[in-house]
Amino acid sequence: MKTQMKFQRIICLVMLILGALSAVYSFIYCSGGLAGLGSTITKREGVPVLRDTLPEAQIYLDVQPFNDALLVLSIVMILLTVVLYITATNKRRNYYVSNYVAVAFVCVADIAICLYILVQNGIYFGEYLNIINDADVLAAYKAIADGSAAIQYSTAVWPFVLGFVLYPIIIVGCGALIFNLVWKTKMMKGEKALLAGATVKEVA
Repeated sequence: MKTQMKFQRIICLVMLILGALSAVYSFIYCSGGLAGLGSTITKREGVPVLRDTLPEAQIYLDVQPFNDALLVLSIVMILLTVVLYITATNKRRNYYVSNYVAVAFVCVADIAICLYILVQNGIYFGEYLNIINDADVLAAYKAIADGSAAIQYSTAVWPFVLGFVLYPIIIVGCGALIFNLVWKTKMMKGEKALLAGATVKEVA
């Protein structure tokens, strides 16, 4: 039981950390090549204006609503993990209905959020790859960057790749929560069986 108790504390903490990492990720999502493309966009009376020679920078503007949603969904994941602490799923010796409901709610919601993020990230990653694999586009992009100290030429893809690493890990974390729940249930049944056996012996 001690090993299982330790595991449940660790996995709840891990899920909280992963939610926080997702929030951090939302702040760096538009880094790398996206940031470079975005820096080519100017503003006129507060309205973004694309350069005629690089209309492909539109992807930076298209990504913004998803980036905003990414932060909101990350906060939701953090709050969902707090539910595990409210129900004492991290430290309770015996789980009750509230613990089962909390784990189910967190896992279903987190997995749904992760799948949504992975799909959206994949869509924008595909669009971005089409841009940076176009030699004419890259030539125009580099010409703009060479003519301005404020624009940094970059084709880095790491922000997208990081998403494909982080969110599957969160899904695995949900699997670990479910494993912990099954483990806890078996441990509780084992304890009840032992107590029942001891009671029978005492009566005999």
